[in-house]
Amino acid sequence: MDILSVVASSANSLFFCLTSLLLLTGAGAGRRADFRHGGFPKFPVLGGSALEVSKTGGGQKNVHVYKTVTCGRVATPRIVGGGAAAYGNHPWQAVIEMYRSGEGFIHHCGGVIISSRYVLTAAHCLQNFGLSRHDYRIKVGDHNLGKPDQDEQMFEIEDLVIHPKFAVGGQYNNDVAVLKVREQRGEGFRMSRFVTPACLPAPDTSYTPGISCQVSGWGFTDPNNDYSKPKVLHSTDVLLVADKECQQLHGTRGYGPGMVCAGHPDGIKDACNADSGGPLACNINGSYTVFGLVSWGKGCGKPGLPGVYTHIQYYVDWINSVTGNIQ
Repeated sequence: MDILSVVASSANSLFFCLTSLLLLTGAGAGRRADFRHGGFPKFPVLGGSALEVSKTGGGQKNVHVYKTVTCGRVATPRIVGGGAAAYGNHPWQAVIEMYRSGEGFIHHCGGVIISSRYVLTAAHCLQNFGLSRHDYRIKVGDHNLGKPDQDEQMFEIEDLVIHPKFAVGGQYNNDVAVLKVREQRGEGFRMSRFVTPACLPAPDTSYTPGISCQVSGWGFTDPNNDYSKPKVLHSTDVLLVADKECQQLHGTRGYGPGMVCAGHPDGIKDACNADSGGPLACNINGSYTVFGLVSWGKGCGKPGLPGVYTHIQYYVDWINSVTGNIQ
């Protein structure tokens, strides 16, 4: 799998990267991305084991549904180095679609599945004037945005809760929201090898700078080209950066409590426009745990400026209060 390289932007241009994955390629023709536009621009581990049962009938063949679910498990090998991900490599990845007049529902942001009815995303993805929960919908099991996938499922949103202190004291402070989907036939997401929740960090889950984690999404592969959004889910590996170093690199006015950052010293791999709200997932004792949500950055893939993520462990108590303690 080829590793896409990032194009360095002008050293004097600082853009806020509100989402969009990585692997940035050489600058092609097209309009410059608007990095200020939101979607384009400590939980216990779930119990149970992954027992697969094969269902047939109803017009569906070879649909494998998990009878019980263990979070953070991947049935296929992960991709290291960046590029198009294999279907099933990031089964906790969700798509937040937004209704746009004349276009219908289109990809807007990423999200992460944490249970059969709940998805986390970035709060800034939902700050669109005049829109309500009815103007958004969620897809899981999606891989290729251009066509239906094997386990793709679409759900309306029943409830939408933005952190009450979002943007208080800073533009991206408390950049987290919880979405609850409306059940279909009395059920939420149908779990399978392609649809699986990520684990939420326990209070004692350690944050270890230097470990490699995975970030995934359908964001721009070239920050200078609005037409570089891929149809197929992409992913790359990034390294967690020490909190003190993040503060030094980004400044305390922008970087504060409830944030973590990750990237590479030389840039190259990063999240970018349209990845916002997507997962930063780290392999903790064999299970992928969502350490962060894509939030913001100064440009995409710039040397010495790692991407900034909402620190999920910091918000576990709040998430519990919203979801009623996921078990």
